[in-house]
Formats: sequence, C-alpha cells, structure tokens
Amino acid sequence: MSNIEVPKSLETPAPTVLERKLRKIIDSGVENDPKVGCALTELSMFFNDNSLKSRRNLRGEIERRSLGVNSEFVAAFENVKRLADSLANDIGVVDSEISKMEADIIETESKTRDLTNKITNYRKESAGLELKSKILNQFRENFELSDRHTMILSDESSEVNTEFFEGLEQLKKIRKDCEETLLHSGGETSLEIMEKMSSIQEAALQKLYKWTTNALRSKNASDFITLEDKSRPFLSTAMKYLQERPVLFKYVLTEFASFRKSFLVQSFIDALTIGGPGGTPRPIELHAHDPLRYVGDMLAWLHQAAPTENENVRGLLQACDQLDIELSCQEALSTITEGICRPLKTRTEQVILSEAEPVVLFRLANLIRFYSGTFSPVMRSTDSALMSTLNELDTLCFNQFMSVLNSKIATMTTSSSESSSSTQNLSPSQNTLSLMSLLKDILSSSTVIEDQEKQFAQIVDAIVDPLLRSLNASVSGYARTDQDVYMLNCLYQISSTLSLFQFNDAKLKFIESEMNMRLDTLASEQASHLIAYLGIQPICTLLLKWSKKSDTTRTLSQVEGMEPHNLIHFVEKLDEFLVGPDSFLLPQISLLNSSSHRKTINQRPLSVVLASYKQLHEAVTDPKSGYDNPNGILNKTPNQVAILLQM
Repeated sequence: MSNIEVPKSLETPAPTVLERKLRKIIDSGVENDPKVGCALTELSMFFNDNSLKSRRNLRGEIERRSLGVNSEFVAAFENVKRLADSLANDIGVVDSEISKMEADIIETESKTRDLTNKITNYRKESAGLELKSKILNQFRENFELSDRHTMILSDESSEVNTEFFEGLEQLKKIRKDCEETLLHSGGETSLEIMEKMSSIQEAALQKLYKWTTNALRSKNASDFITLEDKSRPFLSTAMKYLQERPVLFKYVLTEFASFRKSFLVQSFIDALTIGGPGGTPRPIELHAHDPLRYVGDMLAWLHQAAPTENENVRGLLQACDQLDIELSCQEALSTITEGICRPLKTRTEQVILSEAEPVVLFRLANLIRFYSGTFSPVMRSTDSALMSTLNELDTLCFNQFMSVLNSKIATMTTSSSESSSSTQNLSPSQNTLSLMSLLKDILSSSTVIEDQEKQFAQIVDAIVDPLLRSLNASVSGYARTDQDVYMLNCLYQISSTLSLFQFNDAKLKFIESEMNMRLDTLASEQASHLIAYLGIQPICTLLLKWSKKSDTTRTLSQVEGMEPHNLIHFVEKLDEFLVGPDSFLLPQISLLNSSSHRKTINQRPLSVVLASYKQLHEAVTDPKSGYDNPNGILNKTPNQVAILLQM
C-alpha cells in the first residue's frame, strides 16, 4: 500500500500567511480570554464608527486615552504623597514628645526609687499583719467563748435559754479542738484554754443542774405527759448535757423519779378512795366485795399509769446518747412504781387470804399473771419492785388456791356417805360430779400464759388422784361386777371432763389404761356368763379332747355329750340368743353410761361365741364326725350367725 501513488490533484496545498494568522487567532481562544473581553468592552465605549479613518486613528486614540489615565493617576497620588508627608511630620513630633517623656520618667524613677521600695515593703508587712489578724480572729472564734456566752454560762442569775445551750455546744467544741491539738502538737496554750473552758463548763453544768431540778419540782403532774412543752422546752436538752457528769445526771434522774413516785402513790390512793374527777370513775374501794373486780380495777389503773410514766422517763432522756439510756429508764421506772407496791400488795393479800372459793382464787392468779406479762414489756426488768410484787402475789394466790382446793377436795373425798340412787344405778357419785364440775370451772377460767401446762397437771393431779383413791376405797363393799361398772362410769366422767382441755395427755392415758383394765374384766365376766348359758364350754372341751385322740374307732357323734340331741338342744339356746343378744347381757352392763363401753364389752363375748360355733360347725359337717344330717342339726352357717350378731 505504501507504493500507491496519490494523484497530485488530491494533494493538500500549503497554507498561506493569512491562513496561518487566522488559524493562530482561532486557536488562541480569545473569546474565552477575560482580558480580551475587558479590552473589547472598553473599546466599545469610544469606537462607534467602524470606518477606515477610525481604524487608522484607533492606535492614537488608545494611546491618548492611556496618557489621560496616567495623568489622573499622578494627580491622585500627589494628594496621597502630601498626606503621607504630613503624617511623617506628625510622627516626628510624637516621637520627640515620647523621647522627652521617657527622659522625664527615667529622671522621676531615679528620684522615687527609694520611696517605691519602702511602699512595697510596707505593703508586704501589711499583708502579713492582715493574715496574722485573720488567724488570731479565727483562733479566738475557735478557742474562745464570746463574752455574751461566758456571761450566760457563768452567771447564775441569767436564764437558761437557747443562747445558754449554744454556749455549751460551743464550749464542747472548743474542748474537743483543744484535745485534738494536744494530741497532735501539744502546747501550753491548749492546756490553758482547756483549764479555762473546764472551769466555765463546771459552773455551767452546776447552773444547769439547779435549773433542771427546780424545773422538775415546779412542773405540774399533767405536764409530764409531754415533757417538751412550750413552757419547758429544754429539759431533754439539759439532760443531754448533764450526762457528761454522771453524778449530776443520776441526781436529777433520782429527783425526778422521787417526785413521780410520790405523785403516783397519791394518785393511786385517790383512785381507791375518791375516784376520778367529779366521782367518775367511782372509787375502787366500793368494789372491795367483788374480789375479781377489785383486784382487776387496781391492776388496770396501774396498767394505765405505768406506760405513761414510761413515756415520761423516755421523753426526759430522749436526747441522751452517751450513757446506757435503757438501763437508766428501767431504774427510774422501777423507782417510780416502787411506792405503789405496798398499798397494792396489802390490799391484794387481804383479798387472797380471805377468799374461800378455789375458782375465784384461780381466776385471781390468772388475772395477776396476765397483768404481770403485760407489764413486762413496759418495765423490761424482772428485778423491779413492781414485777417482784406481782410475782409474789401470783405465787401467794396460786399457793392459796392450791391450799383451799386441797382442803375442799379432802372434805369431799373423805365423806363416806353415798346416795342410794348412786348405789342402785352405779352412776358417778355426787362428789365425783361436783369435783369434775369444779375442775371444769377452774380449767375453763384459765388464760394462755407461760407454765400453763405445769399448773394444769398440778391442778388435775390435786383433784383426780384423791378422787380415784376415794372411789377405790368406796367400792370395796361392792360385788366385783358392780365395782367395775361403777368405776367405769366414774372414770368415763373424769375422762370426758379432761378431754375438753389441753395439756392432760398423761393423765388421760392413765385414765384410759384404768378403763381398759375394767373393760377387760367386764368383758371376761360377760363372756363367762354367755358361755355358761349356751353351754359352749363342755362342747369345746369335748371337741378338743376328740381331736387330740389318736384312736379313730369312735366318731364324734358317738362321743358322750356330742350326740345329735345334745347339739340340737345347744342350737335351740343359740337361736334364742340370736333373736336378742342384748337381753343376755349382765344387768350391770346396761348401767354403763358410755355406749362405746357397752359395745366394747359385748363384742368380745360375741366373738368367742362366733369362733366356737365355727369350730363346732367345721367338726360336725366333717364326714369323719359320723353325723347323718349335719345341716339339719346345725341349721345356720357361721356367716349367717355372724350376720345375725352384726359382726
């Protein structure tokens, strides 16, 4: 292909000069040049006529306009130059002034240098003195009482008010700070301050002690219900500071307890003899004829007063936090209630010793023990006089109750007279019924308290044991069967009474064993009676002997006493018995009060009869027995007999 020749007519001619210039102009991209755009814009402002002349004069016109612009620029810069020269002259003047001032300052500084040094030193000294003054003022605030507080704490004529306790609090803080200072750094100053504060504190506490005792003596009794009243708002606060001196604290508490003790005793006497305001409630002594109400009213009054006194003591000591406040409250409350113990004990002892009814005495013992348990959370100490008095009264009342009870039981059980009706129907004697009624009244009047089980056992033993001995002695002249029936009726009455109450399991087991022994005896007697009537014993003996013999030459029907006619006679008696088994009971059995006892006694003989009949039926129906018509002789099967006997 490189050898192919191109025709000359198709060759591109060489560009001319004009074409090159045009192409250069086109390629230069003047249409996008901003300078060209600005130049053309400026040219359009004065080149309006595109003529040959205008084009020839265009260059001169442009140069002329350029010359005019330069002339304007020069004229404008002449003003700037003039202003710059003026500014340079001003700067020169200012510079000369500053140089002058600098020289004056240097001259002045040289003259006042000593004065400035003195002023600086004085300022440093002033700052140091000011710091020392602040330290001293702070030291006085922390380690000295104000004159006002010192006067209030030391002067006995001044009142005990809020400022007094503020001063005491500040004094306490100063002593604490001094102790810390001595502990870490020591110093005589701290010792001196502590000695001074100690003397002021002693005077203040003495003043506070006198004020507190006077305040407690002057207060009305009713005001102690709320100690922090408006008239005396500082009693508990005073006790808070007095606890720092245990001796003074105890003196005040003793004074308070003595005052309340006297007031409580007087109030109790008034309640006994005068009654309440306007006669309501009525005097307690008016009910002295009713032991339970009389003692109950006295204990109820004390039960109402004791919590009030407890609140008074705790209100007085409510701000104390250093001593054993609980122990202090117990001691104070014990002292307050101590005075009331004597009149209470004297009157209660008179009631106890003059009462002859054991039920009333037991109720009194329960009443005293109930209030003793109620007072325990209030008193919180078993060593207090009130709790000791109540425990003594409780012991006395219970011992008196047991003494009266034993005396009454001895009187009732030693009486040998028995009613004729009791002897005839073998029912429990009147003494037995009376003692069980007494036991029921006593146990039903008790309350759920501690040691109840032990007391129940003691009371039950005191009544039941003598009664049982008396019953055993009283039946010695009875027939054997009558003894058992009578004793069963009495034991059943005792068991029925004891089963109504708890804590009698041991005694109930003993009574049950006694009844079971009597039931066994009666069941044996009833079985013997029934066997003798039916003639079962000889038949069972012959069956046993025949079964043991090795000689089988004779059949059972040939044994003497086991002939068919003898068995038919036995069956006739058995049929008569099966028609009405209850009619064959011993006469004494029907006198038993308990139906369960009658049923138990009857079941055992019936079981013996049924077992014997089964043995006889098996022997008779055995072909080896030799009976021609065994079913004709024994016309009932053992199952039929069991149904008729309701077994």
